[in-house]
Amino acid sequence: MNSPAAAAEGARALLRRESRMLRGHVLRPVLLGIAALGCGLAGAWLVAGLLAALLGHGGASWPELAAAAALALLGAALGLAQERAQLAAGEAARARLRAAGFARLLELGPVASASVGEGASLVVDRVEALDGYFGRWLPAAALALIGPAMVAAAVLWADMRSGLVLAAAGLLFPVAMALTGIGAAQASRRQFDALQHLSGRFLDRMRGLPTLVLFNRQEAEAEALGAAATELRTRTMRVLRVAFLSSTALELLAAGSIALLAWRHGALLGGGDPRAALFCLLLVPAFFAPLRAFSAAYHDRISARGAAAALAPLLLEEAAPGLLLQEMPPRVVVTFTDVRLSYDPARLPALDGLSFRVSAGETLVLAGPSGAGKSSVLRLLMGFAGPDSGRIAINGQDATALRPAGIAPAFGLCRAEAASVPRHAPREYPLRPPRGR
Repeated sequence: MNSPAAAAEGARALLRRESRMLRGHVLRPVLLGIAALGCGLAGAWLVAGLLAALLGHGGASWPELAAAAALALLGAALGLAQERAQLAAGEAARARLRAAGFARLLELGPVASASVGEGASLVVDRVEALDGYFGRWLPAAALALIGPAMVAAAVLWADMRSGLVLAAAGLLFPVAMALTGIGAAQASRRQFDALQHLSGRFLDRMRGLPTLVLFNRQEAEAEALGAAATELRTRTMRVLRVAFLSSTALELLAAGSIALLAWRHGALLGGGDPRAALFCLLLVPAFFAPLRAFSAAYHDRISARGAAAALAPLLLEEAAPGLLLQEMPPRVVVTFTDVRLSYDPARLPALDGLSFRVSAGETLVLAGPSGAGKSSVLRLLMGFAGPDSGRIAINGQDATALRPAGIAPAFGLCRAEAASVPRHAPREYPLRPPRGR
């Protein structure tokens, strides 16, 4: 997924899959938000009647005031429950994605293309950026469609022209968001790339700090880290500048709508139906509240797209082919027969014709100078690499037919047997680098 189109498609596929898996967590805050909005509509009608009575139009009673207060309290309780449900959805998404990311990194092991720092950034920072997508963006997107439609229908019932004004403002909102969203998406993608570069570089340099000091490179690396941090700060401010434009466009729409409704209903307060006029004016904030939440959460969507594009190659990649062990054998015998392993065809092989056998309960010590192939043997045993030729067998069965997830536990059992009281004395097997090294 190197091209931008492939990265965007991978991000969409990952977000669609996780949205389906977390549908129940996301649906709960949406239902609570609809219930809170229904309480707000009923309460606004009661409050409009009370205000009209204070202006000398009609009468009001204590039961109506008590009902309005009860609806306000119920709406506040539902709003609090909605926020808690959103937090729960974000926590469920983080837990699921982090578990999948860590499992995948452990499965890949040293053959993972990302460095240690970049891998840590993927399962920590990038997953953290997806929290808002499931906890805020998806509920806000659903309520941005349902909420304004409910309010516009209520205003149309009270006054048709006022309802048309709100409907027109709602239709203009996607245009304003589209004009600012394209630039914000590009800026956020660059910002996440800078964040991953800084995180990976910092962690890797900290791990190699003694080597840097030994070669007197600490000052140069400090300057490089400072330049990466400055680049991240600059790109973050660009994202914020573009994101503020969408809020400005929404405020202009809200101000224009309330001005038009105030101009239309100004004359109705002296005649006509003051309760309907006040009801329409009171519902303008309720109409734009879901759109404001949508606009505030739009940055979460942009951040999630950038994070998902980086996580998709890790989480959507198919598992390594091979068989899985149905059950762990009680004892393990490992056999290498004429094994050859080469990392680069242009260079000499790391292992060439290696053969040995380790019986159950036996301890074998691989001895040899640097470059003799000790680490390569361990990579083969853990399933992080496959031999170019030869045969590796576990209890007489071809180990290369197993997935790495099945080879590693079998090797762990072999180590556990060797760590117990052996029936044979430790045996040393000398390794020598291939000729020409």
